[in-house]
Amino acid sequence: MIIAYLIHDTNSLLTCTLTSRSWYIAAVPHLPRTLVARMDPSSKDKETKWPESLRMASKFGSLPFVTRLIIYGAPGRRKRFPPKRFHHWTRREFSALTNIRVLYIDGLDIPSFIPTIQQYFGQFSPTVRSLSLIEPIGSHRQIVFFIGLFPHLEDLMLHDKRTYDRKVSEDGSTLVPPFVPSFGGKLTFTFVGGNDLAKTMVDLFGRVRFRRVDLLCVNSGMQHLAYACADTLKTLKLDAANLCGEKFCSEGM
Repeated sequence: MIIAYLIHDTNSLLTCTLTSRSWYIAAVPHLPRTLVARMDPSSKDKETKWPESLRMASKFGSLPFVTRLIIYGAPGRRKRFPPKRFHHWTRREFSALTNIRVLYIDGLDIPSFIPTIQQYFGQFSPTVRSLSLIEPIGSHRQIVFFIGLFPHLEDLMLHDKRTYDRKVSEDGSTLVPPFVPSFGGKLTFTFVGGNDLAKTMVDLFGRVRFRRVDLLCVNSGMQHLAYACADTLKTLKLDAANLCGEKFCSEGM
C-alpha cells in the first residue's frame, strides 16, 4: 500500500529501494524505465548528464530494469559518442543495461568503436527491438554493420542531414553484419540523398521486410529499399513537401 501511494514519486521510490530487500523488490518495478544521458559538458542537470545519470541508476540497482536508453550528443561539432566517453567503471555499469528494447543514439562514432564494438553494445543484441540513429558517424557499410548487431530489430529510424554529402568510404569495406535483423516493423529515413546507404543495406542484408516505410526528404535512390520489402510493405509514406516525391513515384513505384 505504501509503494502504491508513492508510485508517481520517483525520489521516494528510490529511497524505498534502500530500506530493505522486500521494499526494493516492491519499488524497483515502478521506477522509470527510461534512462536519458546527455553528452553536453555544460549541462547542469545531473539527473540526465553523462555519466552521472548512469551512475545514479547503478547506485539504486535499476539498470537491469531500464528498457529505453536515450543518448543525446553534445551540441554543434562536439556531437559525437566515442569510446573515450567510457571509463572502466562506466563500461561496467553500461554492461548492466541488459533489458534495452528501445535504443536512441545521437552522434554515434562507429569507426572509433570498431573492432571492439560488440564489447560495448553486445549486451543489447538479444533485446533491442527499436533503433534510432541521429547523424551517425561512419561509412555506409559501418552504419549497416552496426544495425546488423541486433537480430530482433523491428523498427529502424535514421536521421542524417549529412548523408547527401557523405562520400562512399572504403573504411570497413570488409565488415559483414553478424546478423540479418528480422525487421517487420517501421522504417523511417529522414535525410537528403542516401541511395548508396539504401543499396548497401539491401546488398548486405539480402532481405528487408518492413511493413511500413516513411521516407522524408529522400531521392529516388530509396527505391532499393522499397523494392526489397515489396512483399511485406503495407504503407508507404512520402513527405508531401518533398520535391523528389514525384520523381520517386514516376520511376516505378
